[in-house]
Amino acid sequence: YLMLAFLVALYVINYVDRQILSVLLEPIKRDLGASDTQMGVLTGLAFALFYTLAAIPIARLADAGVRRDVIVVGGAGWSVMTAACGFARNFVELALARVGVGIGEATLNPAAHSMISDYFPPEKRATALALRCAPQAEGDHGEREHEPHGLGREVVLADPVGDHVQPDRGPAHPLADPQAAFLPLEEEVG
Repeated sequence: YLMLAFLVALYVINYVDRQILSVLLEPIKRDLGASDTQMGVLTGLAFALFYTLAAIPIARLADAGVRRDVIVVGGAGWSVMTAACGFARNFVELALARVGVGIGEATLNPAAHSMISDYFPPEKRATALALRCAPQAEGDHGEREHEPHGLGREVVLADPVGDHVQPDRGPAHPLADPQAAFLPLEEEVG
């Protein structure tokens, strides 16, 4: 069950990294001066196409028995590419980073399903798979909840406590609001 808990934790990170762009769509559109079509490409094609296409060869790698390594490399890759989204200064840079996030995140599902199939007997496998996917259902529900303390939804997802936000001065992070959501939050400055 420790392995399952680890996979659930990775799935939560995977889910937040995947959804953060959608949450910050309007501020990013405004900062980049992007069109609705470009934003649609970022939230759809740039991620989904490469996520889907990469999953097929990655599943073959997972079946070959290197599942742990596939997850480690993929997790590191999607984390680096999510951070790259925060540093993107134009549409092309952000689109390329989103492609990288899609490819990196495509590693988790095939490898996790394969690992769960090895660790859990058939009579317990469905429960294990449901537990691994439960955070997505809760995340979908959480996004529809009202924002606490009048803070924006991006703060709720990136920093649930909200202690890195200075409501009268904006975020403590030195990057623009939408960029900061892609990066780990640092200690509040000043």
